[in-house]
Amino acid sequence: SPRFSKPSGVTAKLAYLCNSKGFETHSGCMALHIAEWDMSQGSVIDRSQHVIVDVVQLPGDRGDDTIVAGINFPGLFLNMLPDDCFSNDGKFIATTTQWGCT
Repeated sequence: SPRFSKPSGVTAKLAYLCNSKGFETHSGCMALHIAEWDMSQGSVIDRSQHVIVDVVQLPGDRGDDTIVAGINFPGLFLNMLPDDCFSNDGKFIATTTQWGCT
């Protein structure tokens, strides 16, 4: 589910979900990555890729003690990013996950 921010000059931000561990890409824990996209070249700008949220193998293994409603952050469980997930200024990504669902 690649998603682009609104272009700023000749670049835009590209956000996408992935799981490089080689297991399920549907209904599994996903990583959120972002990169700068060169609109004129139609490609990712070298060394611009960053992991925003990595795959979580076990809740709590991030080491940051993030707890909500008594549970450690389990990771992102979603099939795709929303169509218009970037904020107007391109600085934020909004999405949902099943963290804390009861």
